[in-house]
Amino acid sequence: MDPLPIFETQLKTLCLELIVDNFDSKHLKFYSGRWNEITEESRPNFGPFGCQTKRLPCNDDTDYTPLDCNTIELISKRCPKFEMLHYHKDLGIGIQYDHFDVCKVINRSIHRLKHLREISFRDFFVENDTIRIITLNCPHLKELNLRDTDLSDKALNYLYDDESVVKYSLSKLIIDGTVVSVESVAQCLLKLKNLTYFLSDETIQACLRIFEEKSDSLRNFEFPAFRGSLYSENERLLNHEFLEWFTQKFIKVNHVIFVAIFEKSKSIVTRIVRSWRNITHLELFSCDLCRDSFSQLKPAFDCCKETLLNLKLEAFVKVDIPYLGRVLKRLRKISLYNNSYLKTDVIQPFENLKEVEIILISVSFEVGRFKKNLRNMHLNHNSLLSIFKSKYIEKAFIYGQSRFTNRFMLTLLKLDYLRNIKELNLFSCPISIKSLWELFERGIPIKKIVIGFCPFIRVSEINELSVYIKENNYGASISASMEIPYHLKSILKNMELID
Repeated sequence: MDPLPIFETQLKTLCLELIVDNFDSKHLKFYSGRWNEITEESRPNFGPFGCQTKRLPCNDDTDYTPLDCNTIELISKRCPKFEMLHYHKDLGIGIQYDHFDVCKVINRSIHRLKHLREISFRDFFVENDTIRIITLNCPHLKELNLRDTDLSDKALNYLYDDESVVKYSLSKLIIDGTVVSVESVAQCLLKLKNLTYFLSDETIQACLRIFEEKSDSLRNFEFPAFRGSLYSENERLLNHEFLEWFTQKFIKVNHVIFVAIFEKSKSIVTRIVRSWRNITHLELFSCDLCRDSFSQLKPAFDCCKETLLNLKLEAFVKVDIPYLGRVLKRLRKISLYNNSYLKTDVIQPFENLKEVEIILISVSFEVGRFKKNLRNMHLNHNSLLSIFKSKYIEKAFIYGQSRFTNRFMLTLLKLDYLRNIKELNLFSCPISIKSLWELFERGIPIKKIVIGFCPFIRVSEINELSVYIKENNYGASISASMEIPYHLKSILKNMELID
């Protein structure tokens, strides 16, 4: 009996099913070009991928993307109900595909993905035409992340023009790190009526323009987060009438991000923080390196000391660690990026701290305005003890701190300050493998250790400890990283604003 004929379309479908049903790490893109150096343990595996699949788990702050250029088109044909499209590139390494080719694939695939609810092109060179096609074909789109893209005013205008179908559905829009104009940001605030989350560096300037035009069309927002740049127009922003009007427009904010803070901006920060009484997250990036930039913001910290849970400070001068520990009693996480610090003989513990980031990373510290502060950019012994004395510390990320040594680690262990540590990331610190063995010998319940660029630790020593961990069923992992963590790449970009 002759076999049944197999049509060309059936063969195409069969091949497509074989490719997508076995979707795993071989379809991922690792931006560094060092895919072979990544261990099997660290490779994401997304498992079976059927035609009813709606999304792949994805984190913006990762070196992996679940969608490479070819897979985007396969998914659009195989998974018509797919809800999430994610494509970004690494800030410091380059593009795996020519961005024109990627945009062409997206452009010819997007019309098949009518159910998309979330799109992220963070760090990607997205074409104007790609944004236009999205606005015409994605009526269910809720979230659009264009952070650190080359977004143009023309592309942004597509979101709210007459033909756009996303202007009725879009509730979350992220466009910080772009060079779009104040006028375009103002139009987003005025015309995208369903926004419940919006981040742009130009938000406060856009509000100032609307205020000065005496417009009553700006509604009150209930955004949980607010981001603003204070690099210019400080005298106009100091207008009391404007600040009162502005803070009333964003009365529900609890996560505040201010970037490019100069000397005249500090009083604006304090007045806004005082008006928003429920701030739980505060992120501040200073461009004022020549002065005591930290102390001028103490009134702002005093205003939110009863509510603040997360604090991030970047590029401040003379940060006073004991003061922060004394005032911010409820603080759960502190992130300290490229600051200089006051020397202190005082040990003032942070009572409820659970997560710590102390980062010193830049290519420009030996020159320019950083040079005179370089020596004080390493926390001294007492400041480090103040931070780690909290009995609740579960996660620590230390990068480039010369005083985080074997001796200091041993001190922490002897004082039992690491008794609850679950995750430890150490980059460019002068410690040896001995300190890490000590963690397990003392029964510390750690689950994850990542080591990067530590000059006194060899990869072979890490592998030896990894074998010991497995053989003794500690339920932990240790790995070596060959790259700057993805979420820290933005620091290098921020330094360009200062130099």
